[in-house]
Amino acid sequence: MSHHIKAASRALCLLAALALCLMGSAGLSAARAAVFTPESTSEPFYLSGSELIYVTATGKCYHSIDDCGTTKTAFLISLAEACRLGYAPCSKCDPPAPVTAGEPTFPPNTVIVYLSVGNASYHRTPDCSGLTNAVAVPLEEALYLGKKPCNKCDPPAPP
Repeated sequence: MSHHIKAASRALCLLAALALCLMGSAGLSAARAAVFTPESTSEPFYLSGSELIYVTATGKCYHSIDDCGTTKTAFLISLAEACRLGYAPCSKCDPPAPVTAGEPTFPPNTVIVYLSVGNASYHRTPDCSGLTNAVAVPLEEALYLGKKPCNKCDPPAPP
């Protein structure tokens, strides 16, 4: 079990224990419903899905484990989103097969930036120099994936 899953399990246990202490068994039921009901989650779309895998800020492959090869910092992301962004399966750690992903619909007022696999930066426009196969993502996702602002096209700064 990866350390991300262990940490999430511990957090859920702490939430349940806190609810039990504060509100008795009714609180525990409410906590379970809040945690396990898909409609109630505010989880970002790029972290939701039945299969989660790992990517790096500058890599071109997705992985089934967070420490494959020389990977130092891996980010958990849904398989569908990794494929939408253009990541390919790693040839060493045998991750799940690629899937076809549709384009997400971003809420109004979402700050959109552009990134491409293998590029460490996020960009204001899809045609910034050196950017190939640019994909639109929310600024929040670009930051989550460890991307840094491009020093040429002056993209939005982190909040």
